Amino acid sequence: AITGSILDKTGSIDLQVARVVIHNAGMYLRNNGGDTLASYGRSIALGTSGSNEENILIDGSSVDIRSGTTTLSSFGTDMTIGKTSGTNRNVFVDSNGNIDIKRGSQVSASFGTTTTIGPTSGQHVSIDSDSFDIKKGSEVSASFGTTTTIGPTSGDHVLIDNDSVDIK
Repeated sequence: AITGSILDKTGSIDLQVARVVIHNAGMYLRNNGGDTLASYGRSIALGTSGSNEENILIDGSSVDIRSGTTTLSSFGTDMTIGKTSGTNRNVFVDSNGNIDIKRGSQVSASFGTTTTIGPTSGQHVSIDSDSFDIKKGSEVSASFGTTTTIGPTSGDHVLIDNDSVDIK
């Protein structure tokens, strides 16, 4: 059956398998059980959003691939591939092209102006424009650059610069 009203700008088409519902804000495509398979309006949703059902949501800021309402990947100004909750692994690329590899919200490696490998709260490597540093948290254990230090400079260490090697 086809029903509708030109004055209300609404209508629907019932078929045996699917139903199209047109309304002021857009349009729905529903199965004969009433589940929305797709909606079109200010945003577009393709697929059902029930528990563990994959779908795609397109809005003014991003394209999201989801399981139910949980975002698995998001492509917008910034891009995230993978879940960001708990200890789930994900890759984040910001609008400047910096790339973070994460476990939940903790960064395991970051590639950008400064590159880090390993969580920065523990032992990790940091590479920037003037040095390669081996660190434990914020403390530098060794730094290789114009001046090289081996050992934390707050204690016993070796300092190598352009004209000397000093044991301190």
